[in-house]
This record gives sequence, C-alpha cells and structure tokens, in this order.
Amino acid sequence: MPGAFLHDERVRDAVALTALTPTAAGMPAANLRDPQPRLRARFTGGAASILVDFGTATPVEAVALVSTNLSATATARWRLGTLEALVEATPLVGLDFLAATPSAMTGWSGTRGGTGTGEATVFNAAGDLAVAAGSEWRIAHDPATLARLGLLVEPARTNAVRNPRAEGGVIGSPGTAPTNWAIGGANGIAAQIAGTGTENGLPYMAVRFTGTVPSGTGSGYVWFEDSSAIAGANGNTFAHSYFAKLEAVVAGGIATHQAWIAELTSTATVVRQGFENQTVPGTGRLAAQRAVQVMTLSGGATVARIRPFAAFNFNAGTHDVTVRLALPQVELGAFATMPILPAAGTPAAATRAVDGGSLTVAVSGAATLHVEQQTAATVATGFVGHVSLDNGSNVDSVQVRVTGASATSVSLTHRVVRSNTVQFQAAVTRSNGVVTRGAIAAATNDAVAAENGTQLGASASVVMPPMNRLNITAGERQVFYRAIRVYAARLTNGQAVALSGTGSSIDATGIAHDTGTVPASTGDEANGNVVLLRSGAATARYLLVDVADASLPAIDIGILAAGPLWRLGRGMAYGVREGRVVLDQRDRNPLTGAEFVVPALANPRFAAFTLPALSRAEAADAHRDLVRRLGAARDALWIPETGDVRAETNRRAIWGAVNQPGEEAAAARGSFPLLNRAFRIVERL
Repeated sequence: MPGAFLHDERVRDAVALTALTPTAAGMPAANLRDPQPRLRARFTGGAASILVDFGTATPVEAVALVSTNLSATATARWRLGTLEALVEATPLVGLDFLAATPSAMTGWSGTRGGTGTGEATVFNAAGDLAVAAGSEWRIAHDPATLARLGLLVEPARTNAVRNPRAEGGVIGSPGTAPTNWAIGGANGIAAQIAGTGTENGLPYMAVRFTGTVPSGTGSGYVWFEDSSAIAGANGNTFAHSYFAKLEAVVAGGIATHQAWIAELTSTATVVRQGFENQTVPGTGRLAAQRAVQVMTLSGGATVARIRPFAAFNFNAGTHDVTVRLALPQVELGAFATMPILPAAGTPAAATRAVDGGSLTVAVSGAATLHVEQQTAATVATGFVGHVSLDNGSNVDSVQVRVTGASATSVSLTHRVVRSNTVQFQAAVTRSNGVVTRGAIAAATNDAVAAENGTQLGASASVVMPPMNRLNITAGERQVFYRAIRVYAARLTNGQAVALSGTGSSIDATGIAHDTGTVPASTGDEANGNVVLLRSGAATARYLLVDVADASLPAIDIGILAAGPLWRLGRGMAYGVREGRVVLDQRDRNPLTGAEFVVPALANPRFAAFTLPALSRAEAADAHRDLVRRLGAARDALWIPETGDVRAETNRRAIWGAVNQPGEEAAAARGSFPLLNRAFRIVERL
C-alpha cells in the first residue's frame, strides 16, 4: 500500500494535555508537545495514561508515540470519544466496601445510633466472629466462603437469651449445664457436658449424647433458657437461631435435627410447640453452620412465655455423638440478625442498637448518588433502609430507598424530595438477595434514575432540596452495602446508566474509536516509536492514550502526535533509500595507526524517496498544506507503507523534518497530469 504523512498534527495545538497517571517532578505532560523529543515526559511506574482535549471535535486517523523507552513487552491503546466515555468521574465521596482494605470512613457520626447493651458482631476476613466497637462500621464476610459481602447495616434487635456465651458450664457426667441452660434425653438417650471452648470466635459448649434406642426414635435436647425468662404473646414472630457442629461420632449418628420453640402460659404450662427441620450438623466450620427457626406464636390468649431448644433425634440402635452448640439467640422479628452478646461474665438479655450514620458533605444545587447493595435473602416486608443526600431529614433529600414490596421481593426507589413533596420518583421491584446498583442524578428541572444498567425514568420538572450530609439509615432487614458514591454534579444520563450497570461512570456509548489493548511492538531498533493507525478518520473532542510496560520503573515519552493522515494516492518510485545517518566518529593516528572511536549518541534513521505521481489535487491541497504547516521548523511522521504490520511500521516510520532550510519545497510537474516531489527525512532524536 502507498505511504502516508501525519503532518496536520493536532496535539501540539490542543487546548489541554493532562497526564492521568503521575509524572515525575520536572517532567510535565506539556513535554509531550515539545519540539525536542529528547526532553521526554516521565511517568512514574509501569503505566501511563494521557488525555488530550482538542477543544472541538477533531478527526484522528493515527496516533504516534515518538522517542520512548518502551520495550518489546509493552502494550498500547488509544480511544477517541466524549470525556464521559474516557475518564471516570471523580466522586466527592467514594466508598468501596468490597475492596481489599475497607474504605476509610472517618468523620462519620452515629454508626449505631441510640443506646445498646449488646455487642455488635461481624464475621471478619478469616471467617471468625469479631466484636465491633460502637463507633465502628462492620465490614461483613461470608463465614463459609469468606467472600466479602460489604458494609453490614441492621435494625435494632434484642437477644432474649441471657447466656449466649454458654458461661457456667462444667464438664462431667452429666456435668453442669451453662447458666440458664438445660440438657436431657429421651427413649434411651442421655446427655452430658463434654467440653467448652471457642471456635471461629464463637464460644461453644459441647454436649455428648449416648445410649441405646430400643425402638422408634430417641432424642437429645438442649434448652437455651428457662421457662420464665422470655416473654411472648399470641401473634408474635420470633427468630430462634444457634450454631451447631458435629464434634465426634463414636457410634451411630444423628438422624434429624430440629429447632423448637415452646409456647408457655405465665405458669410455665406448655400450650403449643413448633419446630423447623434443620440440616444435620457436619464436621465443617462451626461459624458456617447456623440453624434458624422463624415461628409465629399461635397458642392463643394464654401464651405469655416461650422457651427455645434444639433437638437431635436418633434411630434405633447404639449412639455416642458429641455436638458443639454456640451463641443461641431469640429475637423478635421474621429473620435472624448477627449474634448479639452481653458483656462477658454478666449474662442478661442484650440489645444491639440500630446501624446508621451520617457524614457532612458539600453538595449544592446538583448531585449524583450511586448505591450498590444486596438485601439479605430473608422474608420481611416494610422499610428496609436507605442512603440519602439530605438536609438533616428525609423532608429534603435525594435518596435510594429500599422497601419490602412483598415477603420475597424488595422495591428499589430513587427519588427527589423537597419540603416533604416528592419531585421525582422511579422504582423497580427485585427478588430478595439480589445485588442491585442504583443511581440517581439530579439538578433543577433535570433528573434521571437508573438501576442495573437500565434507565428507569427522567423528569424535567424538579425542585432541588438543600443538601449537606450523606446519611445511611437501617430498616427492618439486613442490607450489605457494596459501594456508595456521591458526585457533586449532575452526571449525564449515560453516566448514570453506566454507574447502575457496572459501578463505573464510563459511558461507552460515547466512544468513537477504541483500538483495544494491543502489543506496542517496539524497542530500541524503532527508537521506542509506536505508530497506531486506523483505516479512516474518527472524530471526537477527546483522545486518551494508554501505555504499559511492566519491565520499566518509569515510562519516558518524547512526543505524542495525533491527527488525520495524508494517504498518498500512488506508491513511491523505485530507488527508495532507507537506513541510518552514521554520526559515529573514528579518528586514526597516522603515525601509530591507533584508532580513537567516538560513538554518537545515536545514528538516526533516514528515508530518501520521490513521490513521482502526485495528482493535481494532492499537489494543490495536501502537499501545499504540508509545506505551509511545517515549514522547516516543524516535524511530521512519514509512514512508508500503511499496510505494514505494526512492528515493521515502527521500524520504518520516521518523525523528522520534511522540508529543509533554504530548500525550494515544491512539487514539480513531471508530466501533463502529474507532479512529483523528492524528500529526504532524517529522524529527529
């Protein structure tokens, strides 16, 4: 294919040139427009990103990095598009709770508002139960998979079991059960206290069940409270939970496992008992094996108390099985929350205060709020929780709010409220336990909401509320917040949709061209040059160039050039010369014959050729423009063959002066329809 010139070079005249990765002191990004490539811009680290603002929509067909230290292992990429398509919007507050290190949340007030007597717990990165301070946000992990779940926010709850730590237990036959606990058996099964300890941060008691079941089913029981401690009334719904693990099996084995709640009168008479089948405990991690029973009391008007217990059932035969039990909990509600503990050594019902807190932020007139969250896969209706930008209350706020649409789903609502009047609202229903990403961007008379990559709605009639804080409020369900971001601007609709889809504000719909990450295919032989071509021009205002080379502690770039190409209509004539101008010196002593070698800093590449068949249009337009723009003071990029592979293009393409001082830089008419011009280009180092 014929060659091409990059002479209408647009970066030099760009409005702004910004390094998105740090440059070393004394080496600003402006060096990339310097006429002397050896005055390189240095980017610390093995990657560099450079943003060019042309100031207006600009055609770009080629991008060249000239005089770099990039090696054969380097990669490069260039993209052309809108600013929103190329650069991540900078949040005023950016909290990523799935990051390896928890986001700093200094300056927050509240955390667990109100007063509480119970310790708030959370499973840490090791899957062990840890106690959080009252002012500490809880970063939760799955105790089985150790997966990071995010920021845990829960409602206030009371654990009515007074001794969840199993304090007071004494090993023996049968031994002494922990304070307020009791153990027993039926139909041939006896129970004894076999041990105490801590596993995965959970204080446990080990109960050994032994005996021979003659026929039918034998059972072993562990009661976690006495018959007078926990108040209850007909219609109350309780969540009863505990952790259970199989410690040892000498003979036989557990057939079934059940969690029970007994409904009692004020005189401890059993009115009704209900159970829920549980997984038979295994030998895996104790923290990963939690039994949960949810039961609504229906024993009638005389019900005044409840008593929770665990039952382990055995088939006919001989059995010797030991089970570890830890952290029993009974709470008023339709699902179990994280374990709530009284202070060690002082058994008592304990209350964990509600999670929530606020941070003062400077937002005025316009804002964007992004919330990524996952509600617990639990059955519950009512208010779940919300994140808002507000003025001290929901009366004036921009919020992402979650409510229970039904027992098995939630409603994710984005809204703007001014003086307690809803200005704009868009909602969508999702199943429990599903990860949702919501975004709402709002300014006066201009709002949009999106969720999971889909725009939900927009409004051109919005009165913005005053806002001075970011607030997190818990509702009646567990929520894991994975990310929260606040932008002190109304992002575009495309950015809002992108945030809700990927968590990134990059709006890919604004991309005019993207090479993707490709091998730079360069090295010393090519002076580190990287030439990236497009088959035709793409037009946009912003250019983003990325390079990476893991072998380098810093990346040096002499020139960044970009713009349209003058692609020649015909090839070059025979007699093209390509090589190097050898500037090394080699002096010789005529008396002794000794040689004194002085190597040059570099021997620049050169190309000499003739364009013998320029059309009249090329001579009158492209060639004339080349001479006018460059003179002898400015350089251009000569690409001998646009069809070469990248490595060959890098080796042959030359950045240098096209016209020489004092030269008559003109196209001569060699025949009636055609003109010609001879060139000799020496590489600028």
